[in-house]
Amino acid sequence: MFPKPASYTGQMTLRGSLTVVLVAAGVVLLVARFTNHLNAQWDMLYYQDMAANGILGNHRLVAPFAYRPAAPLAIGVVARAAHTNYTGAFRTCAEAMSMVFIVACCFFARVNQGSGRAALFAGVLIALNFYIVKWNVLAGSMVDIYAYPLVLLGFWAVLARRFHLVLLISAAGLFVKEFLLLPLLTQAGVLIYDNYRTNRRKLIGPLALTGAVIVICFVLPRVLIPIVDSAQDIDPHEPRKLLRLISYPANPKRWFNIAFAYLAFWLPAFLLFTRSRGRLVRDRLYPHRAVIFLFLAFHLLLVVYGGTNRSEERRVGKE
Repeated sequence: MFPKPASYTGQMTLRGSLTVVLVAAGVVLLVARFTNHLNAQWDMLYYQDMAANGILGNHRLVAPFAYRPAAPLAIGVVARAAHTNYTGAFRTCAEAMSMVFIVACCFFARVNQGSGRAALFAGVLIALNFYIVKWNVLAGSMVDIYAYPLVLLGFWAVLARRFHLVLLISAAGLFVKEFLLLPLLTQAGVLIYDNYRTNRRKLIGPLALTGAVIVICFVLPRVLIPIVDSAQDIDPHEPRKLLRLISYPANPKRWFNIAFAYLAFWLPAFLLFTRSRGRLVRDRLYPHRAVIFLFLAFHLLLVVYGGTNRSEERRVGKE
């Protein structure tokens, strides 16, 4: 469908793999040891309700949380099988998935031709970001951490030109978090970029499959799952909220907050940046420039139209 990129040559030995797993577990356990637990509130209440009561016949479903049933339903099964409470099950699973994400980051860095030590350093550095491990351990019942490994795996699959794997990851991940649209949209953009001028007919099948995944796994749940209320910033059920499609991009305060958040996440990279490292990054990433640019562009688009949690906080306050 499109040309293969340079192959990934990095390999992880058994000893290196065990080291990564042990370090990831150690970091998560250490962070969890010195992190308090936040009582369930805001989004967490809805996720815990789905874990306890499911979605069939549940008359307390609220958008957009009802469209993210995968993690709560799975944790509900774990809690009942282990005969433990849902709060404890959420916290344990959040710690386990934090470890999985650190391991995934290390392996991603390693297979992308990085050294074993550099890969481990990158994984630990990411783990020390407040919102990667500590926030998920603190909150316990949020579902973001379950989407992180899937987004990373989806990004790798796009880089590696694994078309059907991207479809599979996104199809499953869209029931976890809407950001799993990212691999789908990026892959579709790369397909169009690579084939629009020379092989337009080859675009029909892949784009049709991409559209089918979006309709089945993203659109249909929003049509078929019955909700009693909505906390979405932009909701087709409330036409007045659609004006935010225009007002959000025109809001300078929103752009300031977005820029501030991006800079905060990229701060460690900026601190380590030098000209020689910049040239190395440029040379390594140049073959994948289209994928990276489209991924970042679609990410920014989803961030611009993402919620601010204000509506959720007001709703919980009323309850």
